[in-house]
Amino acid sequence: MPSCKVHNIGFYKLYPKSISCMSYEPTSKKIAVCRADATIEIWNISYAPFIEKTLVGDTGVESGIESLAWCGNRLFSAEIRGTVTEHDLYTLRPKYNVPVTSGAAWCLDVSKSKTHLAVGTEAGYINIFTMNEGEITFEKLLDKQEGRILCLKYDSTDQHIVTGSMDTVRIWNVKSGHAIHKMVTGRAQNNQETIVWCLAVTDDFTIISGDSRGKITFWDGNMGTYNESYVSHRADVLSIILSDDQKTIYCAGVDPIIISFEKVQLKAGNFKWVKSIQRKIHDHDVRTLILAGNKLYSAGVDGYLAMSYYPPKTLIKYPPVLQSPIVSISKQNKLLLLRYHTYLEIWKLATPNTTEETDDKYTGILPLNERPEKLVCVKSKNDENIACSAISDDGTWLIYSTTNKLRVYNLSLNDTIEIQRLDEITEDCSSGFRIIFSPCNKKAFLACFKGVIQVIGLSHDLNRATLLQTISHSKELKDTINILALSPCGKYLIATDTQGGIAIWNEDKNKGKEHALWKFYCVLPRYHCPATALSFQNKPCLLVAVYADHKIIEYNVQMRKFTEFSSLLTTKNTRKWIGRNGSLPILGVTHDPRAKNVIIMYDDSAIYVINKAKELPELKAKIPRIESPIGDTEAHNFTNKEHGFCIIKKYKHLVYFNHMNEDEFIAVEVNPLSFIEQLPPCLKTKQYGTM
Repeated sequence: MPSCKVHNIGFYKLYPKSISCMSYEPTSKKIAVCRADATIEIWNISYAPFIEKTLVGDTGVESGIESLAWCGNRLFSAEIRGTVTEHDLYTLRPKYNVPVTSGAAWCLDVSKSKTHLAVGTEAGYINIFTMNEGEITFEKLLDKQEGRILCLKYDSTDQHIVTGSMDTVRIWNVKSGHAIHKMVTGRAQNNQETIVWCLAVTDDFTIISGDSRGKITFWDGNMGTYNESYVSHRADVLSIILSDDQKTIYCAGVDPIIISFEKVQLKAGNFKWVKSIQRKIHDHDVRTLILAGNKLYSAGVDGYLAMSYYPPKTLIKYPPVLQSPIVSISKQNKLLLLRYHTYLEIWKLATPNTTEETDDKYTGILPLNERPEKLVCVKSKNDENIACSAISDDGTWLIYSTTNKLRVYNLSLNDTIEIQRLDEITEDCSSGFRIIFSPCNKKAFLACFKGVIQVIGLSHDLNRATLLQTISHSKELKDTINILALSPCGKYLIATDTQGGIAIWNEDKNKGKEHALWKFYCVLPRYHCPATALSFQNKPCLLVAVYADHKIIEYNVQMRKFTEFSSLLTTKNTRKWIGRNGSLPILGVTHDPRAKNVIIMYDDSAIYVINKAKELPELKAKIPRIESPIGDTEAHNFTNKEHGFCIIKKYKHLVYFNHMNEDEFIAVEVNPLSFIEQLPPCLKTKQYGTM
């Protein structure tokens, strides 16, 4: 197989949005992660953790989210603007907002019986809400205290609520509404208040608090007395998490070292909390911790979601990148569209100089005729967060959507690029979170927040966008769409949901109709976990999908059956090879246009190549890893002489890999150093041997 040229794009510099809070739902094994711009990511951690859904946040400080809580499959948030919001995880939009008394809502917690919701506010009130089906109802207020309530927790019986505020930990009787115990923390300095940032409550009513002195304090909740304390950190302790067996706690904060305490039984029969191991996972503030089984998830200012556990000693960090797809290309004009949080960039890719040869066609860097050029930057109105974007294959259309508005642009490439926004968009064209273009560049397919797929017709002559058809998928798919794709021939539309469903529609070209309509074609057998990536191969029309547990399938769409190679992938247990790289999901699948037998997949740090024409390796076989220097354009040969599977390890945060034409591929990665450069200063520490 001849070598191919790979454009390595390293100028994609996303701003790392910090993570302010998280909440874990153990039944569905999902983590809700809230970032600084009030965007909520739903991570599915049942297998390889990945972003399953994104609830795009509203911009502005007034919409900041301070706390999250699950109640079964319902998700609630407490916001600075003084409301409690329930989020619709199907439409990915807020379901309703309920105001609280009084001021900003800083914290919330759901009772163990899942019947009540408690919210702490700026003015010192605890608001109690009753959980009803589809809504929450205000029930009562507890007595007002002085100062804001920054954290609160229900006890195991739901009869008491523990709150943390300035200098004080209080225990409240929920039925009477009165504070029954007030425990004073003390101060490091007389003129400086101690802020209680976080709490944990055990079944025997031991209260654990973390405060601004860097102290972890243990209290007897039954008596309302102090037990013991430890100076665990050199700065504020912002988060505490208690293990399921309630014998271990983890804490971290502005001092990012994660420290654990173990509950040890003494000879006298009493128990004592003893400081155990510590981990240095982050360099900046750790704001939130979550325990899922034996796996600890930590996050904070650097935006990374880190998963660590022992044994064996393991650490995997998921970068603060947007949910895929965030890159779109125009193959005909070699245009690259990069999506940021509130704006888009269109780049013109360089052309390699094919007249100059390199000594080594595999590792050599090919010279370029010119450098990549940024053509235009499109900013959203009022700095709204962008939910999705795409550029047509011929480079003449650009579409992006926020949560409220769909915007369509007409592009013209001459000596310079000209961009014109379409004012005439029919009112029934809705906003959405997934968008793709048809191969003919005359239609766009939009997965809407309303739970339908819209087919939008595009016309350069009329300079307008028109809704052609609305496809309902409620019967075929049980949940929100997470992948939307079209076959290269443009005849098959495919959508996957977050519950393992895959549905296909085909184009019905009936005579006498102005345009073809799409009708349901078939569904694939539902799998127990969702697909994270898929791709079509033309002639024959083969669908390749990869699931969250790294299972790979190949499906013949025209024959409506799985291929023999798909069965072979299952018997060879190929998922074990991908799983050896850690708990990283497959982010994308593509094919080599020069070789129909080659399937190419990629995750955050590696590219996996499967050659169907060769024999697949046995489970114990040594898989070759190919590494080469990174350049602007490089020659790669996706072959392996030993067998039909190999791994290319050379990237850090790879977010896109696809073919531009028959002999050119494009790889887009985010340099980890670009994240570090944009972060605020971290806590200064004295290093050994330095001044």
